[in-house]
Amino acid sequence: MNDDIEELKKLMDIIINYPFGLDKPDYDRFNLSPELRCFLHYLKFEVLEYVSPRCLLESPFIWGDADKYRFLINLAYLLKREVFKLESFNDTLTTFASTNLGGWVHALYNKQVLYKVYYHSQKSYDFSRAAAVVRFCSNILWHYNTYAIECGKEKIGKIRIVKKLSEALPNLFIDLFDACINHARNLEDLYQPEMHEAMKQVFRKPLTSEYRD
Repeated sequence: MNDDIEELKKLMDIIINYPFGLDKPDYDRFNLSPELRCFLHYLKFEVLEYVSPRCLLESPFIWGDADKYRFLINLAYLLKREVFKLESFNDTLTTFASTNLGGWVHALYNKQVLYKVYYHSQKSYDFSRAAAVVRFCSNILWHYNTYAIECGKEKIGKIRIVKKLSEALPNLFIDLFDACINHARNLEDLYQPEMHEAMKQVFRKPLTSEYRD
């Protein structure tokens, strides 16, 4: 038993120090990163009943920009194909989103190209729905360079576009991932029984995996 406890301590030390590289933090004077808090929060039984460990372990805590890109594409796809019902996902996101994501439009005001993409498509967003940010992100990925040229900016690749989104909306990926996991936890309340297996299938692999038919 003592050996098991020591191994657990070593594991937790690795997890906690992961964002800090080789620099050991002062444990009395630091806070866990939001990504790590999100990751640790879901390592409990009631979540694992609906979400596979593989899905949880590939969380925003370890995502690179390419993972974030695939996650946005997949989430937009799952909503478009109504694997996630928009109304249900919106309710979940509205409940669990941070203040940062709740005011996502205001965060764009000083981001010239991002705001221009939003402005030209604003009629397609229902701002009573927090999930409108997913449609906005999808539009950004497809149309950023068109409006970048209009603004006199250089064209950039999809990964750098994701970086722009992360800078403008720092909690974007944590909030969206958080909403996905909470969506899974509440699927029995949100969906009819015949839909449960299809929903569970989504969470048996990382949300950065391929979801195309």
